[in-house]
Amino acid sequence: MNDTTYDTTGALTSASSASGDFHAPSLLFELQYRFAPSSMVYVSYNKGFSSGGINPGQPAPPFSQVYQPEVLKEVEVGIKSDWDLGFIDLGGVKGRSNLAAYYGDYLNIKQNVTALSSAGQLGVFTLNVASAYTEGVEGQFTIQPIEDLTLGADVSYNHVAFTNFPYPTSAGILDYRGAPQSYNPYWTYTLSGTYHLPINHDYGDISIGANYSWIGKRSNTIILPQLPQNIDPEISDLDMNLNWKDVWGKRGLDARLWVTNLLQEQWGEGSLAAYQALGIYDRSVAKPRAYGITVRYEFGGPSQSEPETPPAAPPAVQAPAPVARSYLVFFDFNKSALTPQATQIVDEAAKNAGPAHVTQITVTGHTDTVGSDAYNMRLSRRRAEAVAAELEKDGIPSSEIEIVAKGKRDPLVPTGDGVREPQNRRVQIVYGGAAS
Repeated sequence: MNDTTYDTTGALTSASSASGDFHAPSLLFELQYRFAPSSMVYVSYNKGFSSGGINPGQPAPPFSQVYQPEVLKEVEVGIKSDWDLGFIDLGGVKGRSNLAAYYGDYLNIKQNVTALSSAGQLGVFTLNVASAYTEGVEGQFTIQPIEDLTLGADVSYNHVAFTNFPYPTSAGILDYRGAPQSYNPYWTYTLSGTYHLPINHDYGDISIGANYSWIGKRSNTIILPQLPQNIDPEISDLDMNLNWKDVWGKRGLDARLWVTNLLQEQWGEGSLAAYQALGIYDRSVAKPRAYGITVRYEFGGPSQSEPETPPAAPPAVQAPAPVARSYLVFFDFNKSALTPQATQIVDEAAKNAGPAHVTQITVTGHTDTVGSDAYNMRLSRRRAEAVAAELEKDGIPSSEIEIVAKGKRDPLVPTGDGVREPQNRRVQIVYGGAAS
């Protein structure tokens, strides 16, 4: 239950007072049916609630000083399946497919709006300016045609349509019904592949990985979206890496050669409408091509050359060595595929689950801050599901994994340098009953 109460009587001006009491349940109901050992269908209903509040000033009528809670109600149906085509001559083709379709009502959408106050002065207010519906489909596919090769594809279609959008301007109230939502691409897809070289494992594990992503055109503002500078173009990006785990058989020594934005695509994001009125277009440009090498060495651990000898007498009882109780897995912007570094972290969390006597692991996905609430909530869940799938691959039963998704309205992670959004592109793994 979310419950928020505000009372600003006398705190604004001598002649202004306002109060608000906002409460509503946040709900999630899900029904699953497993029709085969490795296949299931599900239907879910969830309701999200973001509290209302009070503006530190009185906007001009018809808008109120108090803005109401933002609510998203969504229904989702889907199917998840692992399969094995045993009749293939190569020894069986393994794969995984997840399909989902959703529809949601988005009510009382909050927006920071530059508008006139009741005193005729220009100010920035938080207003309930719109309601909308969101609908779309998502698919995630993984196939392993041979043991050393894994291919993946993610595709999503997300459509948001405003059903009501009055917007205050100096010329009066304009109706922006049907305007595209900011930073919401209709289509996105990602193609990925990893190949492990067939070498003697005494020399380690060498793999080659590639990840290609494409994001469709999208408006960067709901105001005057028809202007060319307010349409961000299609984005395509290619990242590649060469990973060597346990270099020359040295356990704990890993090396990685990587390159990002191999295609040298350039794109930017448009400025706010308030700047456009002044003829200023402040664009943030994507990072250029970057490449480098990362070497990682894990200190400690048992020696491989010294055999264990049993003690002559039982040793004194000692406290077990501390095991990390939480792990952070970071993702690239707008992506839910695990990077090689992320995979290593998840594998380490799974490996340490046994010594820590873990019976429950909570996997919490966090999102970006660009795009709609509904889109980012699904993105955070895809990230959590990607980590959960890797944990299951490492032997953690699905019944011991709890998946939690956090949307852009949830608190961001505070950091010392003030850069909040990149720190939110992550999944957190926490052992049950343990402090972070």
